[in-house]
Amino acid sequence: MSSQKEFVKITFEDIEVARKFFNNENHLADFLINVCNFYMGKSVVTRYKVVSRYLATYEQVMSRVIEAKEFGKKGAQQKAENQKDTKPTLEGGAKTPDQPNTKLQLLNTKYNKYITLLNLRTGKNYKGGKKDLASFGARILEGYTIEDFEMAVENATKDKFHISENFKHLTPEFLTRQDKLDKFCQETITPVQKRETVY
Repeated sequence: MSSQKEFVKITFEDIEVARKFFNNENHLADFLINVCNFYMGKSVVTRYKVVSRYLATYEQVMSRVIEAKEFGKKGAQQKAENQKDTKPTLEGGAKTPDQPNTKLQLLNTKYNKYITLLNLRTGKNYKGGKKDLASFGARILEGYTIEDFEMAVENATKDKFHISENFKHLTPEFLTRQDKLDKFCQETITPVQKRETVY
């Protein structure tokens, strides 16, 4: 090794894995010294064969990580260069690279508000996915509002069935179904009110 590495990173996790692997403080110390030498571009000389084999694997992995980071850095620089050239669009005017897609951002904001409220009311930790977002977006395009979704969440979380099932079926996807959204938007359920189920 002749040159110092630009990206130096050894984590506590790396050290803990090495500690469990070696089970010998001398081997661990030899490994740590040689990792430092590897990153500083100095020659790597181990005293133990087991350390030498472990370090060879470590060097291969970290060299690939460093190469990937350098490649990513070059790609980011190239992307920045490409974005400097702005050309007129069909909509008129030049679109700047940092100009947001406001409709998509607005939809994402509404969807995040919906997911947050659903998590808050159910005690769950849903992240939401692309499929759910697409279904949510379809309902918005059909004319439903975020207020409709909020009302549906409020009513569904007061529903006797969902309470008894610990909100197991009350997922982000469930309320984006048109029939469920219609059902829970139009109902007004109070926590003390009991609904009779007709079979």
